[in-house]
Amino acid sequence: MVIHPNFPGMQAEIVVNDEALTEYRDDEEPTQANTVARYVEAVSGAYFAFHYIVPLSCHPDYDIQARLIIDGEEVRSHSMRKKATGLRDTDAMIGTSTSHLQGQNMMRRFRFTQLEIGGIYRGCSTVVKNGVTLMTF
Repeated sequence: MVIHPNFPGMQAEIVVNDEALTEYRDDEEPTQANTVARYVEAVSGAYFAFHYIVPLSCHPDYDIQARLIIDGEEVRSHSMRKKATGLRDTDAMIGTSTSHLQGQNMMRRFRFTQLEIGGIYRGCSTVVKNGVTLMTF
């Protein structure tokens, strides 16, 4: 579960079948200030959800906005306003995005892409990092 040191109690995780996926760090990748990055192994074709907890103690005097970005696109956002929370913690699970198509609201579940692993392609190398097989091109 991802935890930011400046916000004790704030947590985030990716869930498949009600189980949190194992998270991995990439210590070789530089991180930005105020950012905690973790990676999960995609479960080919599986539906997933984003679970997060934001205790009121993390924002007693101001509002917070959570933005969920998948593949570089913002798919959902959630504003936690101190007054609107009724002075309670936020515990949310997001597993869908909504869109508007031909006058109708549509809801899609988040799903990992079906991975197709074939032969080794020219210019491709396989690396095992922390027990996870990664392919780089």
